[in-house]
Amino acid sequence: TVSYRSPGAIVAFSHHVLGEFGPPTKPIAKKMGAPVKTSVIQHRAHGSMILYGTLKDLSFREPKASIAIICSEMKTAREFYNELSELSNVRLIEDSEFSFKPGIDITNVEQIRGLEFDYVILPDVDKMNYPDLPRVRRRLHLAATRAIHQLWVLYAGEKSPLLPDS
Repeated sequence: TVSYRSPGAIVAFSHHVLGEFGPPTKPIAKKMGAPVKTSVIQHRAHGSMILYGTLKDLSFREPKASIAIICSEMKTAREFYNELSELSNVRLIEDSEFSFKPGIDITNVEQIRGLEFDYVILPDVDKMNYPDLPRVRRRLHLAATRAIHQLWVLYAGEKSPLLPDS
């Protein structure tokens, strides 16, 4: 009934994602924060271009921040890693081998249970990767609630039906 990790906007987003499978009342957030940012991208490589500049700037401004790019599938995580590996402190995480050091971890949803990050980016929240299924709702909820400060959702093509309209 109370969320101590994520700020109000992420709690509201996550509650919406669960839909009928969530609690009847939205949990109370103990902290406020930035709104959840949603961006439309043309395709994955376009997303990488946008992320590259943003992550470079964020890493410079907040060198001690933990940033996670959480993909639906490990194949997509590898593709993002290949396109963003020139940034400093970028790590591809497979088999839950997190270093828990500042930087950018790129992984998939199955790796992040029980973890938290300052910033979370979900780069592939489209209809294909996140269709309206109970199991998928729980996966998206899990990924979104790893964020301590801010959540950024990107999608190409048709957005997931799990996303709020606004």
